[in-house]
Amino acid sequence: MCGQVPVRNFAGWLLIVLAAICNPTRTIADANRETVTTSVTRDDAQVLYRVQSKSVSSIIPAKPTTSVAMVSEPFGLNVVPVTSGGLVTTWRHLEADILAESGPLARCRADAELCSSAAQHLLAIIAEGRAHTGRSRIAVINRAINLAIRPNNNLTRQQISDHWRAPIDTLSTGRGDCKDYAIVKYVALLEAGIAEDDVSVVILHNLAGDEDHAVVAVRLDGNWVVLDNRWFTLVEDFEMRRVVPLFVLNHDGIKQYASLQSQIAQMIP
Repeated sequence: MCGQVPVRNFAGWLLIVLAAICNPTRTIADANRETVTTSVTRDDAQVLYRVQSKSVSSIIPAKPTTSVAMVSEPFGLNVVPVTSGGLVTTWRHLEADILAESGPLARCRADAELCSSAAQHLLAIIAEGRAHTGRSRIAVINRAINLAIRPNNNLTRQQISDHWRAPIDTLSTGRGDCKDYAIVKYVALLEAGIAEDDVSVVILHNLAGDEDHAVVAVRLDGNWVVLDNRWFTLVEDFEMRRVVPLFVLNHDGIKQYASLQSQIAQMIP
């Protein structure tokens, strides 16, 4: 068992997330029907189908009343580490690409003439963020990156699952999907001085749109705020409605929300 999700089903969950993320034409609900190829059991499919069919406001707890130290992950739910699988491999490759881009950024800081326009743009966003503190820093970076990238809704399934781009790569094209926005924000926030433990990429399932989505969560004054490419407003995690958190990705690797199925099951009579 992996938390409360059987290990034999975990590969199926990864395939579902990677195949459906940011692609409204292929969702978790669609992938659940392919039980033979994804190894998702009938029970898994029935649980998600029943949740998506009901008028559920949220599975996220109300604003936590516990101490700051206890709110360790976005959305206040338990997680378990993920050590293997396609999503782990993809994240490791992305981390290597981000590290490779640190060289051009360093040269760009030293000599603007060595800068590509995309690297200059990223450094300008980081500098603008550093000029502010607290919530203003987060909001400035969120807005700047939302304006810097045009949404691309025409990626192929292979591109969605296999190609997670580092920030300069994304800004060089000026186009991307939700995970591209999230990755640029993740790196910019770290470069702007946000602590590693206080920023994560979160993959969640949006029940309202029946699609998977990537956002960034930043811990601010003990609570987590969510940065979304669809709006400029910073929303606290407990204010998100009709979403099911799936994975959290950060410097510490990948973790799965282990209590997902039990939280859903408790909501269904």
